[in-house]
Amino acid sequence: MTSVMVIQGRELSAQDRGLIQGLLTERPEWGRTRLSEELCRRWDWRNAQGRLKDMAARTLLLKLERAGHEPAKANGRATIAGLGHPRGRGLGGRAAAAARGG
Repeated sequence: MTSVMVIQGRELSAQDRGLIQGLLTERPEWGRTRLSEELCRRWDWRNAQGRLKDMAARTLLLKLERAGHEPAKANGRATIAGLGHPRGRGLGGRAAAAARGG
């Protein structure tokens, strides 16, 4: 029996989760954005205007990770949960400067 999860309105089979794991293994240099774009292409996951639903895919990856189904690292530096910050703080630009008091 194949377990199916529904995340971000998308049914994910064990095969889909295996695809994610395989891409993370084959392409450790990819970050969340590149990974999410590739998943959207392979799944043909697009909005009504035909654009890739890469933001939904990134949120899907985050939810999978938080549920304990996927590895934390999308590449050697960034984590899915850390929203791109190498130390998991998820702050960039002005927000990072404000957090540092600058």
